[in-house]
Amino acid sequence: MPTSDRAKDLDSLVDEIVDLFHEVWKARGRSTTSAWMDLQLTLPQFKMLVVVSQSDSSTVGCIAEHLGVGESTASYLVERLVQADLVERAEDPSDRRRAMIRLSRDGRALLEKLVGPQNWPSAQLRDIGIEDLAALRRGLEAVVSMFKEIERK
Repeated sequence: MPTSDRAKDLDSLVDEIVDLFHEVWKARGRSTTSAWMDLQLTLPQFKMLVVVSQSDSSTVGCIAEHLGVGESTASYLVERLVQADLVERAEDPSDRRRAMIRLSRDGRALLEKLVGPQNWPSAQLRDIGIEDLAALRRGLEAVVSMFKEIERK
């Protein structure tokens, strides 16, 4: 096969894969759109919720550092989310003067509505044949490797 035909085939295949990625993300988005439309949080509050979700518990200082804000701002955001029952504040057993912040049950439920269940797409993938799953894994491994290589540069 001439080089120009191979290049066209490659371009066509890449375009199809990109289109399929977009279809996956659109399908994923359709399942969470109503939760996003109903969201009653400010962007800083949402960011804090995401930061808190990244660990079992966090201090106000750690939250402030991750958000790039002062501790008083982080403390205010924590208070607003405690009032909304989205995070919980508990005493640090090793230092009773310090509060530990973690997602509440309602906070976890909200994030799950916004980004979908943690096991997505695990349940859905079980409906795909083993050969197709193996091919998908190989392809995704290649994509992940490509992104890691880009990050190293």
